[in-house]
Amino acid sequence: MSKEIILTGKNKEGAVVNVTAYHVNGLEWLKEFPELFRLKITGGSIKNFSGLENCPRLTELEIGLTDICDFSSLGENKSIKELTVAGYYDNVLETVRNMAQLESFSFIYGMPDGTEKLKDLKGLKRLHLDKVQSISDLTNILSLQNLTKLKVNMPQGYSQEEIDHFLQSIKDYLPNLSWLELGMKKYEFHPTTLKGLQLRHFSVTGKTVVIA
Repeated sequence: MSKEIILTGKNKEGAVVNVTAYHVNGLEWLKEFPELFRLKITGGSIKNFSGLENCPRLTELEIGLTDICDFSSLGENKSIKELTVAGYYDNVLETVRNMAQLESFSFIYGMPDGTEKLKDLKGLKRLHLDKVQSISDLTNILSLQNLTKLKVNMPQGYSQEEIDHFLQSIKDYLPNLSWLELGMKKYEFHPTTLKGLQLRHFSVTGKTVVIA
């Protein structure tokens, strides 16, 4: 069993506002940090998210490769605004849909269980999906009209025309988007599909760029 490691960062008043925890078992110890603002958990094992209620100011949570028996219990939290989940968990989007306060959501490694559930997150501004299962999962993203930042990898097994159609739709459905990163493995990228989109940041990876 790996040793528990808890690293803390304090504000000017000496209160712990930032914690990075490795290999912890349970979250009961969070009662020692009522001023906590940001929490990162890597490895370890927790039964559920009981303990987060001791940190009413917690707004950023990052979970990485931690064994979690009851992921759905996270949906009870109403303070977290930025959530990053790195791992393979059940019911992630079913849980996240109950967190209406979310402004940023990243799901890395795992496969989303139906992106239509994200439609309930009307205030979501930043989204990163490492894996997308279907073209319908892509089109569901277009309902999130407040997005300003999007990072997404294209699903495999679809035609170039279907991917191009999604990209062409971004300008019409995501008018506030200013930051875009696309994973285009096995697809060509045609710059004309994003014509008219005003971006401050753009990148595309795993692609063949075709300049018409």
